[in-house]
Amino acid sequence: DHRDLHPFPTRRSSDLVKVELTDIYKGKNIGENLKSITIRFTFSSMEKTLTDEEVSSSMSEILAKLKKAFDVKLRD
Repeated sequence: DHRDLHPFPTRRSSDLVKVELTDIYKGKNIGENLKSITIRFTFSSMEKTLTDEEVSSSMSEILAKLKKAFDVKLRD
């Protein structure tokens, strides 16, 4: 099953259907030796309408894993 190899496994990783890196920026206003990246996460279920709580929970898990693995920080 391809979901076992998903780069961002969560409790509901079967609902995370697509991950896209949409932008990388290096330059002014973000600090030396830093990059700003934009990642789009697409969630979908064929079984039901996903709630905000379900998606937010999955995103919290993903962000925690990214912080641990890459020391990422969300911009304000």
